[in-house]
Amino acid sequence: MENHHRVVIVDSKSPSPTTSSSSSSTAVVTTATSKLEIDTTRPLEKKRKHRRMLSLRNHYNI
Repeated sequence: MENHHRVVIVDSKSPSPTTSSSSSSTAVVTTATSKLEIDTTRPLEKKRKHRRMLSLRNHYNI
């Protein structure tokens, strides 16, 4: 999470970098952080879905 915040701050400070190498490196970092965020959100969604299914089953059983 801290790394993602740092990347956002760097992007806001340097919207138009002079060297293409720096811009490409920042792009790679942002894609890596986005992938990490997606991976962390997927298990949470699965858990929520399972909880909903269990709650529905309990209601039907009653």
